[in-house]
Amino acid sequence: MDSKNSNIIVRLKKRYWIFQKRIYDYVIHPLVGSRNSPHYDALGVSLGLIVGFSAPLGSHMLFLGALRLLFKFNVMVAFGFTFVVNPLNAIPVYYGYYVLGSLLIGDSASLSFENFRSAMNPVIESNHFWEEMLAFFMLGERIVRRWLVAALLLGIFFGVLGYVTTYLIQRKRLQKSLIRLSQEYKKLTTRSVSSNSQNDTSIHVSESKHINR
Repeated sequence: MDSKNSNIIVRLKKRYWIFQKRIYDYVIHPLVGSRNSPHYDALGVSLGLIVGFSAPLGSHMLFLGALRLLFKFNVMVAFGFTFVVNPLNAIPVYYGYYVLGSLLIGDSASLSFENFRSAMNPVIESNHFWEEMLAFFMLGERIVRRWLVAALLLGIFFGVLGYVTTYLIQRKRLQKSLIRLSQEYKKLTTRSVSSNSQNDTSIHVSESKHINR
């Protein structure tokens, strides 16, 4: 194994651990502990998926920033879901885009996976988002156009699916939370009434004893 491939593997492993941590920090924890409305969280998931599937690597934060100016949504969750496509899986996912886009526009996919992977290497190896963007558009119109057709289609599909799924899950979670709080409140009020009743009884007994004396 040459030094170039070794460096790529080391970089991918580093990105993998960063990816795992970000999934927990930006997806799992914010949703499980969320106190937001179901719509607020669901829109965050939806827009995160749309950007993740539809925007090229390196441009996710730019698109999220622009969307935040137009809509109110859970930005942290949205950012986490943009990693649905990341440097670890971008090559096979984007090749799938290329093949699907070719089918949708009625043309054959002339590039093999190996050739596509070679063409994508400059994108994956970039260290800064502007380098990733530039390298991506340097792939050429033949690849980018097919990629764009498939990316928009999948982004909209998974965005709608993500919204509906998250909204139903968060609404159910919120309803369970409200039921639990209601039960706890009833227990507290029952204890309070019972305690007051016992105090009243004690006072009444004390007053009766005092009168009898």
